[in-house]
Amino acid sequence: MAAVDIELTLQGGEVDDGGRRYDPGSTVQGWARLTTYGTVDCRRVVVRLEWHTKGRGDSDKKCADEVELARGTL
Repeated sequence: MAAVDIELTLQGGEVDDGGRRYDPGSTVQGWARLTTYGTVDCRRVVVRLEWHTKGRGDSDKKCADEVELARGTL
């Protein structure tokens, strides 16, 4: 099986607990780089924008959007 390196770079937002936090309604921009070491047959590579709440009371988590980056032979 061939190996793949995936690099995801995001712009803006604030660094928060090892991730990035964006204000509701703001735009999230960035880019992804997939580097293959040999031929790779993939079902699907996607990036998901998810949100979650934390604090007192019930917590919630949902997927707000999903973008397909690649499918098939890389």
